[in-house]
Amino acid sequence: MVRFMTTLIACLVPFALWEWLTGAKPLLVAFGTIFPTVDEAPMVPRMGLWRVQGPFSHSILFGVFCGSMLALVSTVARTDRSRFAHILLVCLVGGITVMSMSSAPIAGIAFQIALLSWEKALRVFRYRWTLLGGLALIGYLVIALGSNQTPVQFYISRFTFDQQTGWYRLAIWNYGSASVANHPIFGIGLGDWARPQWMGSDSVDNFWLLTSMRFGLPGLLLMFLSWAYLWTSIGLRKQLNYTLSVYRTGYLICMVTFVFVGSTVHFWGPTYSWFFFAAGCGAWLLDAKAPQNNPDPQAHPMRGRMSTRPTVGRKALGPVPFTNSDCLN
Repeated sequence: MVRFMTTLIACLVPFALWEWLTGAKPLLVAFGTIFPTVDEAPMVPRMGLWRVQGPFSHSILFGVFCGSMLALVSTVARTDRSRFAHILLVCLVGGITVMSMSSAPIAGIAFQIALLSWEKALRVFRYRWTLLGGLALIGYLVIALGSNQTPVQFYISRFTFDQQTGWYRLAIWNYGSASVANHPIFGIGLGDWARPQWMGSDSVDNFWLLTSMRFGLPGLLLMFLSWAYLWTSIGLRKQLNYTLSVYRTGYLICMVTFVFVGSTVHFWGPTYSWFFFAAGCGAWLLDAKAPQNNPDPQAHPMRGRMSTRPTVGRKALGPVPFTNSDCLN
């Protein structure tokens, strides 16, 4: 799956680059001559460059789709490619995500890079993720106690390209959460939500908030518990070899990024389908058979090479394969 998705993103690069520089949408124009396609989203340039929409309904969806692959490409794709090809793929995924010129996907890229760096730097430390959770809790409390905004409001209002977008998303959060408070059990369904007249658009840039607005808190809770059960079960799975552990790390970072980015983006259309498809794809890790002859390549400098026995007199005993037992010595 990862190989197919990276190939698909690589095929989008020339079209995305052309749209980024010129504002023309070659994919929608080409497909529109034969099939019905999504409408071209009216968007203004940012920093002199156009926001790439690609074949999606909005540039944010394009960025979320491409950016969600960074952790998977960084972990899964590196096992069967050269180092240069692996670095090239990671840069390609990051670069095409930046072309969306959307703050949420770019923040998701930075978030994944931070988690991957943490994993690489502290891989030998068993409780690295517990430590990170503790630091995140401390940061949450610092913002909650030292700011006049809640941590959610702090993030929504600041991690944007322009201040106007941040304040508008903050207004969406305030009135959207009020709607949840007024209709906590069944939600408002597909009906319109109460907001001031100056908020003309009915869009809600928060997947988790909109889910609770439409289906009530039970709907959000059931969705969250189902994902939390799956991801926790995968995270606590024991007896995985090095390769499967790397796959698990990339998958879980990808899922946490979806949760993180979903607080400022609503998933719909193909991106919504991709989120659920990618989340379900990781279930195979629960019963994957893990052969025990796959050690960590960083655990021994001679992994993958032929070790030699010491010579006896003038006659060498010859090369023997390096085995797992050598890691224990």
